[in-house]
Amino acid sequence: MLLSALPASAQQQNACIAIEGARVVTEDGDYLGTVASPYAMDSIFNRYGRYGSKYQSNSIWNDYGRFGSAYSTTSARSEYASRPPLLIKNRQVIGRLSTNRGLQDAINPVLLGAVCYDYTPDG
Repeated sequence: MLLSALPASAQQQNACIAIEGARVVTEDGDYLGTVASPYAMDSIFNRYGRYGSKYQSNSIWNDYGRFGSAYSTTSARSEYASRPPLLIKNRQVIGRLSTNRGLQDAINPVLLGAVCYDYTPDG
């Protein structure tokens, strides 16, 4: 389910609802936040929170961190990542949070933020 492949706003809204509340977790089980409103404390889109701040080491928005770097194999924002974070909802993996277009189940975090939460990483 790629957000970029959704042509109509109704389909986008359905995709947002389907992803809302998903936990962002590494393959090793480390929790990286939740897909939720920017006002939620543990949201990856709360730029002042532990998981949404670009200054936090485990944030997907930290350009120098393992999960936000353009070069890390575990990053949500690396086009070449082979092991980006998982999206888990109702105990099921529903996709991977990744800008890597080569991954079939990738959901782009920048697109997800823009479409579902009117969020842009740089403010």
